[in-house]
Amino acid sequence: MNQYNARTTRFDRQLRQLSLTQRLLEYNVRTQTICALTGLTAHKVSVLRRGWDVSADKRHRGPSPNSFTALLRSPRMRTESACLAILLYRFDALPKQKGTSRSRWHLDCAERLCDAYDFYRGLVPSSAISFEQLMLLSKGLSDPTCLRHERCALCGGSIVIDPAARPCRCCDSCTTHKTPTPKPSTTHSDCMPSKHEAFS
Repeated sequence: MNQYNARTTRFDRQLRQLSLTQRLLEYNVRTQTICALTGLTAHKVSVLRRGWDVSADKRHRGPSPNSFTALLRSPRMRTESACLAILLYRFDALPKQKGTSRSRWHLDCAERLCDAYDFYRGLVPSSAISFEQLMLLSKGLSDPTCLRHERCALCGGSIVIDPAARPCRCCDSCTTHKTPTPKPSTTHSDCMPSKHEAFS
């Protein structure tokens, strides 16, 4: 019975790896990123790509995004990052920390990351943030020395800040249009609106 359970568990994991790989290929994710999330080898991913007749022309090439600054470089990116931060917490899609500095991806976390991305793309089909940028955002939020999710000091809306850059703790809307009554400072636990608040 134990041997049967072990085979079933192994088979289930392989199915999940294949399903996750298919989703990532649809997002045009780089091969090294797919390997990191699924545990498959680059050769296996290449074989699956050819078997599923997925064009290699569309996939991103070169190094994966690694600059947190890029996530906050424009009002649109800051706004989308703030919305996605809520979903990452709601979907429990932050990687676990290994030691003190490196994030570790697990299959279940990668699947939840895809779920969050699909949900967001359903709301914002023209999103400027790629899946790999969402991964970077998730990694940054898992380490408060890289990125932090807070509330706007004026309106209480969701914002993502770089703690090392002496950030303005106001959203772009409040920065552009002066709001008279500041909100009291809050901890991260206070930053989590309900699902109705987040998308109302």
